[in-house]
Amino acid sequence: MTRHARESLKLRLTSAASLLFIASASSALAQDNDAFAGSIVLDDVVVNAERLGTAPESLTRNVTVIERSEIEKLQATNDNLPQLLGKVVPGFGIATGAFTTFGQGLRGRSALVVIDGVPQRLNRDTSRDLFNVDISAIESIEVVHGGSALYGNGATGGIIYITTLQGGGERRFRTRVEGGGSLSHLSEESLSGRLSQTAQGSFGDTDYAFAAAGDLHRGSFDADGRRIAPEPSQGDLFDTFSGSLFGRVRHHFGDQSLGASIIFKDLSQDSDYASDIRVARQPPGTVPARALEGLELDEQGALRNIQGTLDYSNADLFGSDLNAQLYARRAESRFYPSDARAIRNRAAILQSYFESDVYGGSAVVTTPIDIVEAIPISLLWGADFQFESNVGPADSFEGPAFDRSFGRDFRRIRTVNWTPPFDIDQQSLFAQLEVMPVDRLTVRGGVRQQWAGIDVDSYTTIVGDPITGGSLDFSTQLYNIGANYEFVDGVSLFADYSQSYDLSDVGLQLRQAPRGFRFSGSNIEPLQYDNYEVGLRASLGDFSGSAAFFYSESELGALRTVDFILIQDRDPEEIKGVEVSASYIFNETWTAGGSFTYTEGHRTASDGRRIALNGFRIPPVKVTGYVEYSPSDWWSLRLDGLYSGTRDDAFEDGVAFGGRKVEDFAVFDLSSRFKLAKGDLSLGVQNLFNADYYNVYGQLLRNSSNTSHIKSPGTTFKVAYDIQW
Repeated sequence: MTRHARESLKLRLTSAASLLFIASASSALAQDNDAFAGSIVLDDVVVNAERLGTAPESLTRNVTVIERSEIEKLQATNDNLPQLLGKVVPGFGIATGAFTTFGQGLRGRSALVVIDGVPQRLNRDTSRDLFNVDISAIESIEVVHGGSALYGNGATGGIIYITTLQGGGERRFRTRVEGGGSLSHLSEESLSGRLSQTAQGSFGDTDYAFAAAGDLHRGSFDADGRRIAPEPSQGDLFDTFSGSLFGRVRHHFGDQSLGASIIFKDLSQDSDYASDIRVARQPPGTVPARALEGLELDEQGALRNIQGTLDYSNADLFGSDLNAQLYARRAESRFYPSDARAIRNRAAILQSYFESDVYGGSAVVTTPIDIVEAIPISLLWGADFQFESNVGPADSFEGPAFDRSFGRDFRRIRTVNWTPPFDIDQQSLFAQLEVMPVDRLTVRGGVRQQWAGIDVDSYTTIVGDPITGGSLDFSTQLYNIGANYEFVDGVSLFADYSQSYDLSDVGLQLRQAPRGFRFSGSNIEPLQYDNYEVGLRASLGDFSGSAAFFYSESELGALRTVDFILIQDRDPEEIKGVEVSASYIFNETWTAGGSFTYTEGHRTASDGRRIALNGFRIPPVKVTGYVEYSPSDWWSLRLDGLYSGTRDDAFEDGVAFGGRKVEDFAVFDLSSRFKLAKGDLSLGVQNLFNADYYNVYGQLLRNSSNTSHIKSPGTTFKVAYDIQW
């Protein structure tokens, strides 16, 4: 911890003795466990994240819950977590198809990924947080819709809370083997494989859970059987190998328990294919990106995430319930090289890295308050802290060799710090009150005090401009209030107001700082959003569903990039939309359901013009649907559909980055599951009708060139066998 961090922590904690709150705590709609990961039910739901509230029927906002059984079912037609969530979570963007979630936001803003209570968001957002844990190690996923300060910084659009495998009960082992490939180009080049092993159980008073997985992913091919080109902006998952390990032990003694866990994820790429730069000579959007064999690059795309936690709980600490945690993380990312020679503040062919060390902890206490016997009251209160050290090196490469080889030959010149070293410390105190003043009515409200300090030494940019460093301190109070009224059995009306908070992407501003930039005088002020939500949910017999209208606004908008140059103007923003989801069990054989999401957003320029937010922020209309047929206990068949609509308002408003027209497309997946004498066999087909299309990310051209005009895969298949023993 830096001297600045120690002093600021001491000052802030001593000056806040009377503080209470947590912005935007409880929320959680749930979902039909076996029918559909997007349908909502109001009972038989266990919410694992301790800050999400109490009884599901009293929740004041929208939460999507995906249990382990649903994750295993959806694995048949989804290759990774961003793809799975993009298809089944209302309000969440469609997967990019690349090694990034850039442009895959929640309700038009960023989603904070939290794994076992540990926030994954780094200040220099690498947009890879959903890749930090293997799907084999996940017990459940809870998506909190709408901006929240539940876990502090970063959840301007919502929270994706991932709970890893839990121990306890009888000893059990599970082995899963998968294989698959492209049906539009069935060959060794397209075949992929995966092996995972889990173990759960207990011995005496100690629970344990372990998981290990290895994943080999080869090339992908479009509907015409052509190899899909590498994504040269954020990277991709072609020709990659990933390995992961997870472990947890927890010892119980009376009302207390002490636990430890570790997550390790390593993914590396070793491909022979580059992106042909000659397609960039054609007008943007007119030709697809093209793969070119013969890549010569020593170090390709990679990710490494190591996370360790220590947890302590006490169910009866002077009548209160305590959950405390300490954690440490090491996060590393490496991207594909990008030709930035035409950009003034880069002027080179660069391959960026990013390395972060994060340390933090939290203490959350739930205290019942017995003032009036007939009125249940409880107080949730506690503290968070986190310290983050970051640096972003970059390799630069020769231009002539790159040009002569049409983008295949990368000869390294030097390594520099593109993003200079910088430190961020954050602390908060919080409290939230929950009251049930009358039968069927629940009211929650609270406040969170957030502090942050940023330190950066003076440095020189990659193009040689001297930049003066310094320190900045911020202090923010955030509030929330919400209510839920169950006016008929199984039917509830809820309303919620919450404020969310996000530190500006300091690393991005530092590495793109213009000549004469002074850190202490910069416009690096945290973003603060006001979020409103009104909704209706129902669980009536075999029907479950919900509808929610949301609106958020900010006086100080997010940072923007024009021609890859950082714009310091912070225009006010507003985003609004609707989420609807439903499912119905017709009988023991047939089930169906779906969801609808509509979002729109604008910023107000200094001249008063309302300008549509770009396509990476605001997605087109999304419609999902499914039909499931289960004629027997040993066989089931499921058809899933996804429709993404058109969007041209950003184009009409002349938005440069992410402002291209987006055309609609529809894709369907088919999966089937068979129960065998020992184990289960599943078959999945993605893009059943071999649709020839570009997804939203591929149409928006992340690097404004045809090298980012990436086609989506044609028909692919997957076969999996898993057995519990």
